[in-house]
Amino acid sequence: MNRVRAWLLSTAVGVAVGGGTFAWLVSDPSLAIALGVVYAVGTRLAIEFTSTLPGGTGRLDWQQTRWQAAFIAVMVHVAIFSANTVLFDSFGVSVALNLLVFGVGSTGLFFGIAMAREQAVTDESAGEAGTPKGIGRDSTADTAGENA
Repeated sequence: MNRVRAWLLSTAVGVAVGGGTFAWLVSDPSLAIALGVVYAVGTRLAIEFTSTLPGGTGRLDWQQTRWQAAFIAVMVHVAIFSANTVLFDSFGVSVALNLLVFGVGSTGLFFGIAMAREQAVTDESAGEAGTPKGIGRDSTADTAGENA
């Protein structure tokens, strides 16, 4: 997908989530705007970096899916126990906060992937990728702790 289409889709998702939240769940503009921004940015990052998540095609095993399972477990746990109807008077507020929890969590995941990929590209361009421990610029720092 080209960049213009990706940004248009991301903007549409952000407007839909923010507008839908404001129209149907909570009449709080700040929460609706926050949700719209989080989902627009998260959608854009997901479009670009979803292919780097493990497990796309083929047979999955526990080694490939353990971090995805841990992420999902934490997100569900936080959403269920933090934004429930006991804490908030309205069902709409609870749903909006659950959307915010899931949106911020998944956007944070994709921000982490983007930062890791950028660091890998930077290291690769500097000639540091694939360098074994103890070999390279800081070889004395790497081996100093091992010899002590």
